[in-house]
Amino acid sequence: MTKIIASLGGLIVAALALACGPASAAVTQKASGLNAVAEAPIILAQQHNQKRSNRQQRRKQRANQNQRRNQNKVRRNQQRRDQKARQNQQRQKARRQRQRQQAQKQRRQQQQTQKRRQQRQAQQQRQKRQAQQQRKQRKAQQQRQQRKAQQQRQQRKAQQRRQERQAQQRRQDRQAKQRRQERQAKQRRQERQTQQRRQDRQAKQRRQERQTQQRRADNRDRRFRRRVDRRPGRRRGVELRRRRFEGRRGRPRFYRSRRVYVVDRRYRNRFRRGRSVYYLPPRGADIAAAAFVIGASAASAAVIYDALSAPPVVEPPRRYTLDEIVEDPEVRHYVRAVDVDTINFASGESEITPTELGKLDNIAGGIQRVVKNDPGALFLIEGHTDAVGDEESNLVLSEDRALAVKVALVEEYGIDESNLEVAGYGEQYLKIDTDGPSHENRRVTVRNISNLIAQGSADDEAGSAESDEGFADDQGEDFQDDQFQDDNGGGQQ
Repeated sequence: MTKIIASLGGLIVAALALACGPASAAVTQKASGLNAVAEAPIILAQQHNQKRSNRQQRRKQRANQNQRRNQNKVRRNQQRRDQKARQNQQRQKARRQRQRQQAQKQRRQQQQTQKRRQQRQAQQQRQKRQAQQQRKQRKAQQQRQQRKAQQQRQQRKAQQRRQERQAQQRRQDRQAKQRRQERQAKQRRQERQTQQRRQDRQAKQRRQERQTQQRRADNRDRRFRRRVDRRPGRRRGVELRRRRFEGRRGRPRFYRSRRVYVVDRRYRNRFRRGRSVYYLPPRGADIAAAAFVIGASAASAAVIYDALSAPPVVEPPRRYTLDEIVEDPEVRHYVRAVDVDTINFASGESEITPTELGKLDNIAGGIQRVVKNDPGALFLIEGHTDAVGDEESNLVLSEDRALAVKVALVEEYGIDESNLEVAGYGEQYLKIDTDGPSHENRRVTVRNISNLIAQGSADDEAGSAESDEGFADDQGEDFQDDQFQDDNGGGQQ
């Protein structure tokens, strides 16, 4: 609007100059002054517009800078997310690869196990065919040569009678050994009873001393004076001083009036019949009862290896001989054990069927790993039976079951027999406390006694075993397990 007014003023001045001529010079000068005055607001408006445009440009620049900064931040965040996603994909890929490798390893193991099983079955079939062929040949030979067959029968009968006499002699030797063990066990029980009576007398004496001390403390408490308030008709009650006692063996003591009650949860007669006692860890062991004796059917190979390679749950006071470990259950309970409950022994039988040999894979793998790290390791294989039958037959049967597991580990898995020792306990330690037949009680237990046995004791036992084998070879007696089991089959469960 100001521009339009200024332009109109300039036109008017020019027109007046043309109309008036030279005489209008003064008027022209005045008009130029008016033009300068009219243009001042225009200049101010232009400056104001220039400043506003500069501010707008700066705002735009700042907005562009903020936008670029936000874009860079979003780009960096996206790059981080992409990098994390790539890392997660790589981890998942590696995990899948490990899983595939583990699956392939398991498949290879299964294939190897199946291949061994097939080989054993084929070998059994070949043996059966060979036996049938031999029977046919013997029958044909008997038909052709009756006299020779009669002589052979007489020889077989004589050999059978010799074998029966040898088996009877071995049974008598085992019974004599069992009687010696029973006498030794009876002597140890008497010694333990004597020690228990001595401990009971000492405990009784300690109780009497504590009662005497308690009576003296009560007498001192009775002599405490009553503090009477000076105000008439008022007095304070009796104040009894209570002493702080340290609980015996860290056991807490609870106070009630002036009497002191001791909470002592000690458990005696730990090794009597019953799962709740025999399967408990020893006193002072920092281990749960479920992890002290584990079952091979419900445990993995890693868990079995940990149980067989673990140190004693309680540090033993000394090292023991092999006889002490075999005969004393408290010594054996310093170490963990694995119940081989994957093998189901038939009643009165100690044979392991070919279909159940593969169930010893985890046990054999754990023993092999321990022996690889410690070639001098020694494992005790304990045989057990149920409560059906007489004790002597069950002791023999339990030892046969432990020996069958040892033979399977040596022949099928290549474990050195010097690392294995067997012992039979019959029906002494039942897993299920019942007098009837129970397949859970017909079992075998494995322990690693390397940390319990004294140095040189295992070598002495191995030397005595070799000398016994040499004596048997000199006598020319080949022991037949099948015939011995048939002779002792009655009454063994």
